[in-house]
Amino acid sequence: MPEPEDPPIREFADRGTKWLLDEAVEHHRKAREEAKMTGAEVLIRQGREEGRKIGREEGREEGKRQVLLELIRSKYGIVPEAAESRITGLSGEDLDLLSKRILAAQTLADLGL
Repeated sequence: MPEPEDPPIREFADRGTKWLLDEAVEHHRKAREEAKMTGAEVLIRQGREEGRKIGREEGREEGKRQVLLELIRSKYGIVPEAAESRITGLSGEDLDLLSKRILAAQTLADLGL
């Protein structure tokens, strides 16, 4: 395959190649590490990785929740207990939807709160 002559294209291609190589090396490193581990160690590692993933997702949802509550405070002054309780139980997708709808909402009732 001929080398790109345009410097921005070459730089982009170089970064893409480096990223692919880095990913392959990391994948290989993890595979070698796992080959050395016992079955229990592999399960513990996988459990930790899954726990971290769940923790990050919960953290993102909590951040969305806090942003929505702050938007409501900024726009309406207070957040009634009932609205805060309802917001606490919402999924990340629902929090995203309400954060967008608050732009056009005139009242908390317009948000369904």
